[in-house]
Amino acid sequence: MIQAFIRAFQTGGLDLTAEEIADTLWLAAYIDTSAPTLLDNMADARNHQSSFPDLPSAPPLADVGETINTTPLAQNRNTAPFSAQTEVHLPPLEPNKRSEAAGIRSLPFRTPAATALPGKLALTRSLRPLLRRVPSRTKMVLDESATVQRIAEVRNSTPILQPGQERWLDLSIVVDEWQTMVIWHQTVTEFIELLQQIGAFRTIQTYGMVTEVEPHTEAINAEQVKLYATYGIGGMGGRVCNQRELIDQGGRRLILVLSDCTAPIWYNGAVGRLLALWGKSNMVALVQMLPTALWESSMLAQAVQVYVSALAPGLTNAELSVELPWYWMHQDKPAGYPVPVVTLEPEALAVWSKLLTGKGNVSTPAIYLPLKPVAIVDHEQEVAQTAITPEDRWQHFQATVSPLARELAGYLSAAPLSMPVMRLVQRVMLPQSHQVHLAEVFRSGLIERVTPYGLIVEPDMICYEFINGMRQLLLTTILVSDTQKVLEKVSEYISRNNDQ
Repeated sequence: MIQAFIRAFQTGGLDLTAEEIADTLWLAAYIDTSAPTLLDNMADARNHQSSFPDLPSAPPLADVGETINTTPLAQNRNTAPFSAQTEVHLPPLEPNKRSEAAGIRSLPFRTPAATALPGKLALTRSLRPLLRRVPSRTKMVLDESATVQRIAEVRNSTPILQPGQERWLDLSIVVDEWQTMVIWHQTVTEFIELLQQIGAFRTIQTYGMVTEVEPHTEAINAEQVKLYATYGIGGMGGRVCNQRELIDQGGRRLILVLSDCTAPIWYNGAVGRLLALWGKSNMVALVQMLPTALWESSMLAQAVQVYVSALAPGLTNAELSVELPWYWMHQDKPAGYPVPVVTLEPEALAVWSKLLTGKGNVSTPAIYLPLKPVAIVDHEQEVAQTAITPEDRWQHFQATVSPLARELAGYLSAAPLSMPVMRLVQRVMLPQSHQVHLAEVFRSGLIERVTPYGLIVEPDMICYEFINGMRQLLLTTILVSDTQKVLEKVSEYISRNNDQ
């Protein structure tokens, strides 16, 4: 019997030693011979499909026109089953469309959302100049070689201390929380995470810059800028901060303001005065969320645009060298201090990083913000005064936005409007589009906020709706099959999140 056992291994190409054979025999004594083999399991799976236990995976999507019921987790899980089920009803289709749509099944939609900040490796490389180290003002370290040399030369054992090396800058990130910035919430979050990961800053603090809106009247109070020690929920729940908290007289603080520059506080001089206060003693830069092609729709269209350069590292905004445009040559210099403007593109960030480190051969765009109120150029309000019907607004939208934004608006009309759902529809139906195309739709005036102002709510929980008559009009611009696909993916999303 033992010989036959050994020959079986040799036939299989295994030349085992005596010790390995003994170990195999010992292990065989502990194996349960009644346990089903892999072949047994496969045969059982073919003959008894219903014997498999319930798995905690996403339930398949029901046929079109049927009710989608989410099922509780398997009873052998440690979590308690849900006490109620969620039903998502899809509108019935025409009879000739039912058979076609019924063949579309559910996908296990467990893939992570697409990043809102592409090219992170290139962005990290563009910020390398900020990794510089400088002598510490408070930390001293032992200079071993100098101490040993001193002992050898003068017999003096007093240690020689030198300033230790530390990261160059403290970073304060100020996020504009105006209603149009909800589009960029995920982008802002990922950019802050990137800044935390590169290890360039001693400390990083985040603030929310809030334009107050009266909860009942929705009137805007933009007389002053309010800072909160948090961001993402309109500053609610965070500590109200004094604007002077961000001032560092030592000049070792960098302040980044992230905004699309469309809030009223950018037009009435409030932000201009605030950045002038900070820029007198600190390095301040504006990170414009909109691409340069859309700057004309923001406050930047009315700001004085210049170029700035720096001849030394760490110069404050007040110390930057300014190159004024030709039409300012014979006028007084604008009031305030220039604020460098960058976008979330590697090339722009690379040039700006070199500016901070005193590379005199580079210059970057900058603006002088108004310190007094200026007129708000609200193109959508102008359209609202003349556009009486949804058709008029749709025609204006078609004439002023990109083709991808027009197509995306049609797909969004088939879904309830919240930021997670809008991002889902964009990713499924227009994967070649970017965040800016969603921003075009969001800022078009076709969508209005439903969630009341003043509520403490996460940006992803805010609900929106198309203006009266616009959803019905947009639905006529897309195919029935596309409408059904959007409904299926949204239903799947709602069902999955209700099970979590």
